[in-house]
Amino acid sequence: MPFILLGLVLFFSYAFSSWLGVVATSAAYILIYLILTKLLKIMTEGNDLGSFEDSVRTYIGLIFAGIIFLTVPIWDSEGYCEHQSESFDVAQQRTLEDRFKGIERVETLYKKASKECKARGGWEFAGGWDTDDNIRVLPLYILGFFGSLIAILALFLFGWFVIAYISDHMAGEDWQGQKKKITPGIGKPGRKIIERDKCKDSFDFYYRNMLDIVTREHLSKGDFEDWFGRCARTYIDEQPKFNSRCKAQELVTNLKWANGHIETMYSGKSIATGEKRAAKITTLITQLEDLR
Repeated sequence: MPFILLGLVLFFSYAFSSWLGVVATSAAYILIYLILTKLLKIMTEGNDLGSFEDSVRTYIGLIFAGIIFLTVPIWDSEGYCEHQSESFDVAQQRTLEDRFKGIERVETLYKKASKECKARGGWEFAGGWDTDDNIRVLPLYILGFFGSLIAILALFLFGWFVIAYISDHMAGEDWQGQKKKITPGIGKPGRKIIERDKCKDSFDFYYRNMLDIVTREHLSKGDFEDWFGRCARTYIDEQPKFNSRCKAQELVTNLKWANGHIETMYSGKSIATGEKRAAKITTLITQLEDLR
């Protein structure tokens, strides 16, 4: 049954667009869905996605896939026109009764209209931008409006991430690139990160930075997830591979050290956020203790 349904969807999709349109629409939806899944996983710090996040990736994918699908006659006019046809009415002979009753008998016939379509252009053949002649136009306007809002939001978020990235990587320098004096401490930013290219692999990257934080006692809010959380999760996922480098108990000790500073760093309006951080770290500690 699912294959029959899929076949019907593909058939009607082809009739309304082209084979290239069907492929491009499907590929766009799948690609957007996968990219948003990855981004949402990062934003939720690796937690399972809820119904809201699932709706976001589903509907955003449908919006942009819909725009691609509806505009097939514009960007794939050749493929769209290849299977177009036109209908016309042919008058049929009337009976005497039809004449008395004033009934006109016509038969609707269809003819292939590929040449006419290609001559006029796929979009013009479909009705152009007139909402009365082209049923694609109104839904295209609606999807275009929501797509524009999403694009603007995406640009805003991208700009925010770029600014945050630059700010994070220039934490130890002033605007002229001169080194600032960095004072280590709990809750203070600016620790110089041990770079990835100096480490063996991702686990070594997380592990060495985690140890550096503990050794220097230089802990900031982002470190809980960036170093402690990722280090623990990577170890849990591939424990036999990393067992020779460090033991689970060592990670437990370091995570407990970090957890002990959460109450100090998260106060006032951020207490709830701190409690969520503490709960995640506690869960990781339990998982690590089960490995011993």
